[in-house]
Amino acid sequence: MFCLSYTAFGQIIYEENFELPGEGVTGPQPPTFSIPTASWSLSGDFSGLTASSDYVLTMTDGGESFLEAQDTDGIICFESDPIDISAYDSVEISALLSEVGDLESSDFFDVILWLDGSENLLTNYQNLGSVTHTLVGDKPNDEDFGEVEIKESLSGNTLILKICFKNNAGTEQLRIKQVKVEAFSTPDPKPDTSQTSFSLINALTNQPFSGFDPISNGASIDLLKLNTPLINFRYNATPEADKVEIGISRGGQSITRIDEDLPFSLFGDYLGNYQYPSLDFFKMLWFTQAGPLDLYAIEYRDGQKYPIKKTNIRFDLFFGPNQLKDALSDAEIQFELYPNPANTQTLIQLAPKLIDEQIELLVYDPLGKLHYVESLKGRNTLKLDIQKWPKGIYVVKLKSSSTEQLKKLIVQ
Repeated sequence: MFCLSYTAFGQIIYEENFELPGEGVTGPQPPTFSIPTASWSLSGDFSGLTASSDYVLTMTDGGESFLEAQDTDGIICFESDPIDISAYDSVEISALLSEVGDLESSDFFDVILWLDGSENLLTNYQNLGSVTHTLVGDKPNDEDFGEVEIKESLSGNTLILKICFKNNAGTEQLRIKQVKVEAFSTPDPKPDTSQTSFSLINALTNQPFSGFDPISNGASIDLLKLNTPLINFRYNATPEADKVEIGISRGGQSITRIDEDLPFSLFGDYLGNYQYPSLDFFKMLWFTQAGPLDLYAIEYRDGQKYPIKKTNIRFDLFFGPNQLKDALSDAEIQFELYPNPANTQTLIQLAPKLIDEQIELLVYDPLGKLHYVESLKGRNTLKLDIQKWPKGIYVVKLKSSSTEQLKKLIVQ
């Protein structure tokens, strides 16, 4: 997800080697502490540190320094100070993690990267973890994961590194041996001060929306007021740009595209034909995490990345009074609508497992008022006659004793 290419000229901009032995929390001491000279802190559940043998301490063994955790019971997290990475093309994060003893499946490391306010948990690193943890201890005979160096490359503005761990026995330890951030840049003696921006495009007309040309940083975009979910994002590049990398992300999920033809857009062709119903394409990206969206562009000139000109904005996307993640999540499909968009009728197809349930179907109009209700049982299809419905975006809710799901219906 974060892997990027970078050029030479690496520079270490953050490093922690835990060379202050004895700093930390041990036994039934207060669950707070500070290291005045260190650029990191500990947080989490310290209530499990009840015995003198329970601790999270910086230690030295055989010339090596590390942060070691023993019998924490609760989850405790190492967290770096915010690291400014805005001046670099990319950075590489590395964390050297190890274990001593025979860990249980409840013991784990979680490596979390906070990039520009969005959280990304690295899961199942090198197949040594799980779908919820970076590294886990679950193998017999003291095999576990041993010592692992976590490495990830990314780009952005502000980075916070967070490494959480949990350990439930005094016969085993978890260790953070080193945390480092190395930055990479392509030197350019001519900083570009020209203005660049993003525009919100109506994919049905290929024209920008009034008020969002350009999109201001921190904007709130209400799709209900726009009356179309078919949108795209265009990057208004400097004249020298011959290629642009555009990306959009939320909560650690991201989609990127390299565009080599004007207009530079997240999806579309050189004639300005925006080919995708963008919200449908991005719905899992936008609906599964709370928080704002980050949109960025990096220009290329003569085929080379131009690091000085990196444009980044953040904005919120709404569906009327609801954030999209609340109104339109469908991790497990219970029904489908087609055609959609539609202008005369649309067919509602229910999942076969719902055919014997008492289903209530509710449709809300673009103003949020209840527009249509019907009860269903013993059938899994329903045709809706919509030819007299006003144009706009409707919300269709399927409700039963076991499930509830919402989808949008576009009436053209």
